[in-house]
Amino acid sequence: MNIIEQIFFHQKDRILNAENQIFEATEVMYEAIDERIEVLVQETNYPGKYVILVGAIFINGDKDMGSFCQFKKFDYIDLEMQKRKSLMIEYYE
Repeated sequence: MNIIEQIFFHQKDRILNAENQIFEATEVMYEAIDERIEVLVQETNYPGKYVILVGAIFINGDKDMGSFCQFKKFDYIDLEMQKRKSLMIEYYE
């Protein structure tokens, strides 16, 4: 819980000055998680040929509100060629 508080505290002005503070707080948290995953991916040796990274924000609502999903990342990394490609555009075309 303390880590979550610190993440929000460091982005306090961004969140408080946003038009939609809940949306902005969600974006801040996604970015913090994505940043940490990127570090872990870079520091890990994988035995396979590819690493697939998919990032999204899922909000589970009740039956009256519904649930929402926003895809943010769909990348693959070719470990042999050391190349990375985003498939987000191809995915939505």
